[in-house]
Order: sequence, then structure tokens, then C-alpha cells
Amino acid sequence: MSAIIPDAGAQRLEIYKAYLADVGNIGSRHADTNKFYVSLLSAILVVMGLTGKDGPFKDYALLQQAVAFLAISVSVLWFVNIATYARLYRAKFGVLRSMEEQFPVRPFTDELRALGTYVHLTLIERLVAVVVTIPFVVLLQHLGVVWVIVLLVADGIFLVLMIAAAIPRRG
Repeated sequence: MSAIIPDAGAQRLEIYKAYLADVGNIGSRHADTNKFYVSLLSAILVVMGLTGKDGPFKDYALLQQAVAFLAISVSVLWFVNIATYARLYRAKFGVLRSMEEQFPVRPFTDELRALGTYVHLTLIERLVAVVVTIPFVVLLQHLGVVWVIVLLVADGIFLVLMIAAAIPRRG
């Protein structure tokens, strides 16, 4: 009985297709994660409205502060989550481009070359996560200048991290 030896090219193609499907699954999880954060921040915004000057909880200043801090914290987590997906995408597409070197057609390599310099979508998403914190920082202005400066500096740090994360790494 002779052993069936799989065609190496067909085997590589199957591995490539499986890896590509995994990238698609990660993209779906990424979209679901963004929906979660947007929904959570929307709900927090509704609660914030309930603590406003005409809201039923207007006399609970501590609740308003807690909700604003919660929103800022959620935005920070969203930022970190998006940065993690960005790194994962870079790694996954790097592996796909490496695998493509063994194929006559290289769609991801060609696409990257055709795009040239562009703004990554995950960079824009991270910017949104930072910008979302600004209204909540403004709502906390009554805590004093020091707190507002601390929170704005934190936003600035996130912007620097975002820019640093966008710089391509070698290796």
C-alpha cells in the first residue's frame, strides 16, 4: 500500500486559505468589539444626561463624576483594544504576504504596494476613542483646573501612543 503524498503547492494553498479565514474571523470579532464599546459609551452618555441640570439625578454630582470617569476609562480600554487589533492585523497580514511569496499571484502584497502611504483604519478608530473622552473631560471641569489638565494630558499621552503605534516596526 503506497502512502498518498500531498502536493506541496496544494497544501500551502489550503494553509493560506485557512489563515485567511482566521483573519476574517478576527475582523468580525473586531467589528463586534467596536459595536460593544460604542453601545456601552452610548448608554453611559444616556446616564450622563440623566445626571444633567434637568435630569432626574441632577442632585447627584458624585454620580455624574463617577459616570464621566467611567466613560473615560471605557474609552481608554477601547483605545488599547483597537491598538491590540492593529498589532494583530499587522502580524497576520505580514504572515499572509510572506506566504504569498510562494504563489504566482500576491494580492495582499500588491494591495499594500498600490495603497502606498495611507492612514490605517485602526489609527482612525483610536483617534475616535481619544476624541470621545473630550466631552467627559469637559463635564469634569468643575473638579478644578488640575483635574482637567491631568485628563487632557492623559488624552495627549494617548495621542502620542497612537502615533507611536502607527510607526511601522522592522523585524
